[in-house]
Amino acid sequence: MNNTRKMSLIVLLVSAFVIAACGSAAAPADEAAGADDGEVTYVDGIPQYGCLGTAEDAIVDLDCQEVTFAVENAYLPFNYIETETGMAGGWDYEVFPMIC
Repeated sequence: MNNTRKMSLIVLLVSAFVIAACGSAAAPADEAAGADDGEVTYVDGIPQYGCLGTAEDAIVDLDCQEVTFAVENAYLPFNYIETETGMAGGWDYEVFPMIC
């Protein structure tokens, strides 16, 4: 084997070890599901939340608290500014009151 092939093989092996060392081990199934204590666990960089409960539990009365939405008004048809009237419009503005 000549020196070029030896060096190429060494570089390839070292690269493989470095890449393997950078990977993360997958979390066990119970850990990935998360605990019900509100903590977030991550599996391969993706947040995994615990049981969020039922739909009835998820609906919460905000007791008339103020909710703020932020949009850039630059993504048709979701949000925009009408050139004639200067008023904001789009899907976002139709859906936000329904969400609240």
